[in-house]
Amino acid sequence: MAPRSPWLAYLSIILVLFAQIAWAARPQSAASVFDDVRFRPVTVEDGLSQSTVRSMVQDLSGTVWVGTIDGLNRLDAHSIRVYRHADDQPNSLPDNHVATLVLATSGELWLGTQGRGLARYRPETDDFEQIDLDPDGSLPAANSVSALVSDGAGGIWVASAGGRLRRVDTHTRRIETLGLDFGPALTAVRDLALLDDGRLAVASGIGAFVVSADRKQIQELKLDGHALNAYTLVQGNRGAILVGTGSDGLIEFQNQTVLNHYRAKDGLVSDAVRSLKRDASGRLWVGTNGGISRIDQRHRQIDSWTQDPIGRNGLGGNRVESMMIDRDGLLWIGTWSNGISIHDPQTESFQTFKYRPDRPNFLASSTVTALTMTHDGMLIAGLHEEGGGARIDLQQGVVQRYLHDPARTDSIAASSIATLLERRDGSLWFGTQTAGLSKLRPDSRDHFELYQYDPAAPTSLSSNNVADLLEDRSGNLWVATIGGGIDRLCPGCTDFERLGSTDGLSSVYANTLLETADGGIWIGYRTVGVDRLDPVTGVVTAYRAGATPGSLSSNAVTHLYEARDGSLWVATQGGGLNRGRRDDAGRYVFHALRRAEGLGSDMVSAVGEDGSGAIWVSTATGISRINPADQSIVNFGWSEGAQRRGYFVGAIAKQSEDIFYFGGLEGITRFDARRIGEPRPPRRPQISAITALSREQATHRRIAVSRPLQAGTPTLATVDLAYDDDIVHFEFSTFNFANAESIHYAYQLEGFDEHWVNLEDGSNRATFTDLPAGEYALFVRAAGPRSLRWIDSEGPVVVRVASAPWWNPFAIAAYAVLLLCLGTWLGWTLWQAVRQRLAAQQRLQESEQRLALALEASGDEIWECDFLDHRLIRFTPHIELRIPSDTKVFSMSMLRDIVHPDDLHIFDHAMRDVLKGTKEQMRATYRMGLANGGWIWVQSYGRVVERDAQGLVRRIAGVSRDVSEIMAQDEALQRINQDLERRVESRTRDFQIANEHLRRTLDDLRNAQKQLVESEKMAALGGLVAGVAHEINTPLGIGVTAASHLETESRRIGEQARQNTLKRSDLEQFLAIADESSQLILRNLRRADHLIKSFKQVAVDQSSEQRRMVNLREYLDEILTSLQPRLKKTPFKVSIDCPGDLLVDTFPGALYQVFVNLVMNSIIHGFEGREHGQIEIHASVQRDRLCIVYRDDGRGMAVEVVARIFEPFFTTKRGQGGSGLGMHIVYNLVVQLLGGSVRCQSEPGQGVQFLIELPLASGDAAR
Repeated sequence: MAPRSPWLAYLSIILVLFAQIAWAARPQSAASVFDDVRFRPVTVEDGLSQSTVRSMVQDLSGTVWVGTIDGLNRLDAHSIRVYRHADDQPNSLPDNHVATLVLATSGELWLGTQGRGLARYRPETDDFEQIDLDPDGSLPAANSVSALVSDGAGGIWVASAGGRLRRVDTHTRRIETLGLDFGPALTAVRDLALLDDGRLAVASGIGAFVVSADRKQIQELKLDGHALNAYTLVQGNRGAILVGTGSDGLIEFQNQTVLNHYRAKDGLVSDAVRSLKRDASGRLWVGTNGGISRIDQRHRQIDSWTQDPIGRNGLGGNRVESMMIDRDGLLWIGTWSNGISIHDPQTESFQTFKYRPDRPNFLASSTVTALTMTHDGMLIAGLHEEGGGARIDLQQGVVQRYLHDPARTDSIAASSIATLLERRDGSLWFGTQTAGLSKLRPDSRDHFELYQYDPAAPTSLSSNNVADLLEDRSGNLWVATIGGGIDRLCPGCTDFERLGSTDGLSSVYANTLLETADGGIWIGYRTVGVDRLDPVTGVVTAYRAGATPGSLSSNAVTHLYEARDGSLWVATQGGGLNRGRRDDAGRYVFHALRRAEGLGSDMVSAVGEDGSGAIWVSTATGISRINPADQSIVNFGWSEGAQRRGYFVGAIAKQSEDIFYFGGLEGITRFDARRIGEPRPPRRPQISAITALSREQATHRRIAVSRPLQAGTPTLATVDLAYDDDIVHFEFSTFNFANAESIHYAYQLEGFDEHWVNLEDGSNRATFTDLPAGEYALFVRAAGPRSLRWIDSEGPVVVRVASAPWWNPFAIAAYAVLLLCLGTWLGWTLWQAVRQRLAAQQRLQESEQRLALALEASGDEIWECDFLDHRLIRFTPHIELRIPSDTKVFSMSMLRDIVHPDDLHIFDHAMRDVLKGTKEQMRATYRMGLANGGWIWVQSYGRVVERDAQGLVRRIAGVSRDVSEIMAQDEALQRINQDLERRVESRTRDFQIANEHLRRTLDDLRNAQKQLVESEKMAALGGLVAGVAHEINTPLGIGVTAASHLETESRRIGEQARQNTLKRSDLEQFLAIADESSQLILRNLRRADHLIKSFKQVAVDQSSEQRRMVNLREYLDEILTSLQPRLKKTPFKVSIDCPGDLLVDTFPGALYQVFVNLVMNSIIHGFEGREHGQIEIHASVQRDRLCIVYRDDGRGMAVEVVARIFEPFFTTKRGQGGSGLGMHIVYNLVVQLLGGSVRCQSEPGQGVQFLIELPLASGDAAR
């Protein structure tokens, strides 16, 4: 090394001073609770081969390649394809553990594996070429590749466990070894980076090094003279190098001088840095073993994120293994064992305040139902699901919560908030869905005044279900309620004025309120549109949905807003957004914006306006911005930063003209409208995959697209299909990973499709079946989320379908020769056919003669109708009709004359069906007149044998047969059937009468059973009252006695004090007596209090069927306390084995009846005639079910008793006071009300055991 010059020493001193100044101004950790970073996961469930991501890279087409410890993954934004090693395929992936990936200058993908060296992906054959880094076998560890970097000149630098840096020429495959001596450091290389000036940076577990551009010198980077345990490095500003270490955090070097040092104490999430990436805005992303940090050096700020096990948008895992920034600026974070997390910096304009139950300064519920901004800059949020109200400091988060406290009459009325309002006097009003209004004065912290519905007070609130609040310009408070209409409270008043249907309002189910600039009060309803109320005249003008132009698009109104230009915006549930303007008559005319016009959703929740006049709305699918001038719409969904599950009705607040807050189902979204740009448009679509299926061979194969690697070439991409590729799938992608699910595709296969084919939402595949041989051009285009602007691909893909082997010129010539031979053979065959036909005609004549003889013997006759000449020909007349039998030809009118008048319509209908072409066959049974004057039943069957050139029937031929005997038998059968029907009808009436008697008797029995069950319940409650009253007498009596004694002693000591005879010993004696008496009184009063509370809760539960959450162990103790009067008179013991923290959402009254009946059943039946007995109750949770085992060691039961124990009125104490309903009540309560099951097991002398299984929440089952 050459000696340093003096000026270099001075420069080093200056750099050190600069570093100290920079350290003093190092970034500080941010404090805002609104998070602007959200992540989208890609996991094994999405198709990833394995969840530990070692490396990622994006190629020139936009495809993202992901290396894991079990396979290589190819992502096209819609699907994932996995490559793995296969022993029987030499060109498969060399090793499943892909440690590092790099893109060469030519655009080729190169990968380093853990144990099989280097490999190159070959897109033309969709396989891999393996490069052996140790061809002579002298350095086996060389094939364990740990890092790759492209040198920009057609080479790749390779670091491996072999301890050498090697350069592989990607064109010649020539391998060169760097001759510099790093010592043992190169055996532990973790990362390589090529700096802008050509230097090569090396991160190793034994140090960090920089190799000069001429590859002749090495410079080591050290911290305080010590070697670094370096994991990763990246180039910083002005030639600086940032090194991530294993335990010393992140260090920024300028040459060998430390400029900045970031550690956990400075805000870095962890000192164990594993990966570094710098985004397009210059911010540095730091992946560590404890999460990820973002360093904004320009604004001196550090933000950090860790795994969020609760939210759906958090970091997938804390241990970050690799990172990548794709061509759209998306940050890809590969974690150890938790897959990939993707962050789109473009979504940072939308910030979220989340639900975090583990953090007291975050939301206590994920659903935000109402928002308002106070005069002092505080954000007040109303929460659903008992989350209460929250006062939010925009930097610190929740600083105060408002929750209902049943023990306090001045707490907020309920913990589920529906609407909020800060009035001009500073008071804060909370509207609830179940408990009316709660008012918090500005000088009070948490003492509320309550306004609730009182049926006896007509000036009280009309309903406790409050939907919206409004303070008008005159200071009147307007209250919209569900079921009570509108209430108005004037300034200084305490009585409400109710407005409802009698005042002209359209409904009492009001949803939202608005005061417009003209002083009108607008009321939006749930189902009947909106009303405009003139508060001065009382005139109500209604606007409804309908078919009339200018009507609302829906009657379900969710929010109202008046813009600065005077237009009225009406949000609806299902009808989109309506913009209303006054016509010449002063009435509003509405125009709807819906999904068809580009709105993100027809379910609109809230409306607001920014400083530029743009309208912002929250919907069920995100946030939309509307330009009122041209009504153009831009939608922002989850992929652009909005909430995935949508927003709550009316939940909106504004900090200024342009800063909005929307409450949704995943917290609060904040954004500055001035910072929101346009959503990222999709890139040009490409064909990402082609697969073909052959039906005959039952094979499925992928087809490569032949495309030159050099850009700008005029050659089109081509796809060659085989003749037996029966089904071909083309998959498209824009390789836009930010919002791939929102991209729409269309295609046209020129030469096959006449028009463009639009794919359904979410689909990116075109399928063709049995394409004819030839050449086609496939065009593809794509559009962004609900956009009408299509983006075409760079050019068509030429699709060539090969001809089948049997349809080429040689085959055609062979076919011609074959046809000539076939013609010769056909001529000879035709001559033979003529000779055979003549012989057949002779045989046909003979056959006709035999047929005539057979018909004559059977009595059938053949006929033919000629409709051209309107005549009927009888060939074998055998029936003596009124027309002489020797008359073989007669007109159709003569035939109709001899058909029975009652059957003439049957004959005509059968003929008409054949003549119209409805049927080809004629079939009819009718009567015809005989020559002797009688009638004969005839069945005729015929079919069309000839038609004319227009398709009309020319001739029908058929057969007729005498069926008189058959018809006579049918008439007899009909008479028999009619007689049977009369008998069945008579018997049915008898059965119906008997069934009605049985039903009434069964109803009487059921009513009697219900009365007996209720009697049993009341009797149990009466016994409970008597027992508890007796128990309370003992502690109360002791307390009265102790108090009486204390009173006597007090009088005695008082008398001594008045007479001046009080001595010290007397006073000490009195104090001792007073202390003892007070302790005695206190103990017995506490005992009485415990008995009364237990009795109160149990009695209330038993007399009601309210469902609530109970601590099972405490409730069982309360049940035993209520049974103590009965148990203490017996020698029997009851033990409970139940976890102390077991909570059950159930019907406690039903539980009480179940256990009382079981315990009393054991005392009365199980322990009869015994001096001792033990009852055990075990409770546990198994497979999300509450399992209760109740057993005693009593006498047990016989098998036949166990089989009938749950039957009503079954008892072994018949005549001794037993009703037989106790265990029947237990069964009904467990199975029907609690939704569980109960089984009984017992044998004589072995006691009894009841196995009860219940759901942890019994409400669903009960409903």
